Formats: sequence, structure tokens, C-alpha cells
Amino acid sequence: MVRSLIFVASVCAFSLLGGCGDHGGDIYLGKWSAPTRHTTLEIAKNGDNYLVADTHLNFFAGGVKTDKLPAVYKDGMLVIGTGLESQSLGYDKKKDVVLMQFADGTGELQRVK
Repeated sequence: MVRSLIFVASVCAFSLLGGCGDHGGDIYLGKWSAPTRHTTLEIAKNGDNYLVADTHLNFFAGGVKTDKLPAVYKDGMLVIGTGLESQSLGYDKKKDVVLMQFADGTGELQRVK
């Protein structure tokens, strides 16, 4: 009987403490913009993962296009699934910017407040 009570109490304690863990990917939540690159990211929670709305210039059709892509937080980075490959976003805590790889190099996206 005592063992059962200890087991139940342990399971309850671990369950409560498990929800208090670091959700490191939440730092990416919000809207980010790189106006000189005509790119905006809007990152939202999607269950335990994330959803990224990537608004950018569409060179082929002209105008602006928004792609909605799933993402997961892994090894300190937000990894976006783009279909054939993945794109990783980094976060610079000191500057409060998201780092994203573009065709001509890495760019910084500022938090939109």
C-alpha cells in the first residue's frame, strides 16, 4: 500500500514538474521582419511544434507570396521543413534577432513590436 502511494505521488510530481521545463523554441514566437530583404516571418505555436508563415517576394509570379511551413525546436534552433530540405533559424539573444540563411548569405530579422 505504501509503495503504491509513493509511486502515485512520484508520478504526480514528475507530471507537474515536466510542464515547467524550458520551452526554448518559444523565444521565436511572434513576428520578425527583414525589410531590406522583403521578408517577414510570423511564428506561432502549433501543438508541441511551431508554424511559420513566411511572407516574401515571389520573383516568378511577381508580388508577394506567403508560405505556411511546419517547424520544430531542435538543438537550440528552430528547424523549418520546406519539403525537400530544411531551413534552420538561429536566435541571437544579445541583439534579439533571428538569423536566417538567404541566397546571398545570412540575414537578421528584427522583432516587430
